[in-house]
Amino acid sequence: MIYLDTGPDNAELRQAGTAILALALSEIFEEMMCGVLLGIHPVQPFLNLTTSGNVDYGQLTVAMQHLYQDLTTTQAPSLLNIRSPAFSFTSSVRFQSVFREDPILKAVEDYCQIHQARVIHLLSILLPKLAEGFHRQRADFFGFGEFKPQSQMLVTNKYQPQLLQAPINNLDAERHVGSVNYKLCIRVAKRITTASSAIVKSKSADLVELKPPNAQDSFRHLVRKDGQLIKILKDWEASQEQLKTEGLTDKEAANRQVHRRRNSDLDNLKSDGGHFTNPEQVDDFVASNITEKSKIDRLYIKVIYARDTSLSLPKSSPLFRLKEKYKNLPLSAYCTNLKTYLSRVSCKAAVTIEDFDHFLAQIIGN
Repeated sequence: MIYLDTGPDNAELRQAGTAILALALSEIFEEMMCGVLLGIHPVQPFLNLTTSGNVDYGQLTVAMQHLYQDLTTTQAPSLLNIRSPAFSFTSSVRFQSVFREDPILKAVEDYCQIHQARVIHLLSILLPKLAEGFHRQRADFFGFGEFKPQSQMLVTNKYQPQLLQAPINNLDAERHVGSVNYKLCIRVAKRITTASSAIVKSKSADLVELKPPNAQDSFRHLVRKDGQLIKILKDWEASQEQLKTEGLTDKEAANRQVHRRRNSDLDNLKSDGGHFTNPEQVDDFVASNITEKSKIDRLYIKVIYARDTSLSLPKSSPLFRLKEKYKNLPLSAYCTNLKTYLSRVSCKAAVTIEDFDHFLAQIIGN
């Protein structure tokens, strides 16, 4: 362009160069506008969803399935409306919580209306590509499109009672680790207690700052003498005093927790025919007409109950292994371990039903 500006005889070349530059800038602007629209509709609600502390894996699975359907079925013109959600995977409340009015967005909206045809054309190309990439990355995790139903990575194949209590991200842990490392850099390397205490104290301002006007009053309501936090603390202290009164050691208190879990598992097993007593019952259960996921969930509880009630094997025995690399074992592994354990059980009752009737008759007779 410098050479085009020199000399009086280059007017036509300057006009041609200016036209080429304007065309190139126009294409760049159109691509930028498409990026803004995609940021408003799928990206920002997606980030808000996946970083939320109030979402469990059940809700996240449904949202991911809807997102893939949205990417494959949503028409490009619907993305031009930047003030209402174009995708169904996010609610209107979540969309409005991340949307911010800005003069730049007004300029984006005006530009998209003027160059509507070109922007819609680019969006109609991008949406299928996004759907293809999303399917490739997350289909086997959340079960949409073409996926492997038996995959161990599938969320619905995990043990649901524990999965629903797990956070959907580890952002809090990562941020805390990063904060501790930073504090250790400016303190003595081994002063980790001081670093952690400093982080906790620095966060105490969040209780009163950047909150609604009545937020501090709500916090005071929790910590006053009859507040909920004080009640929780008193209940915990009372339970500890009760344990001391009963003369329970730490090990005995832990055993009491094991007994409660064992009794709870036994109640669950009774509702499904009781616990297995021989290897043949394991084979019959595996051959039953229920889904593999249901079989794994049931065998998981049976292995826990076998571990808690075993007198001949230690609790750390490989036969009682529940997970490997933080994932449930396959169905065949649970079956093999249970059958091996049941085949080793040597304490079997020798009392028959006739003996029981005989003893019962003697008791009634006396």
